Amino acid sequence: MGHMDVISIVSDGFNVYFPMAMLALCLATYFSVGSRLLSLLGFQQFVGDDEVTADLVEEGRELIKRGIFIISLCLLDDCHCNCIFVYGCA
Repeated sequence: MGHMDVISIVSDGFNVYFPMAMLALCLATYFSVGSRLLSLLGFQQFVGDDEVTADLVEEGRELIKRGIFIISLCLLDDCHCNCIFVYGCA
């Protein structure tokens, strides 16, 4: 792979520890360690593909669309009020 001593960070073991870290991350993703950890900690509502989770995600998307729409209206109206907190220009 060439001379690894040119860059001190690489020569200090990066070529050994980085592949092991990548393998650990890949295995954690494959075995859903993050989801299992969240379930273990009691965050079941954010894990899974049930109907409630889909409803929460859709509600979040609608809130983002509404916020972007309000901000774009305020920018188009060229008002000088604080539109984000007032929800419209007076």
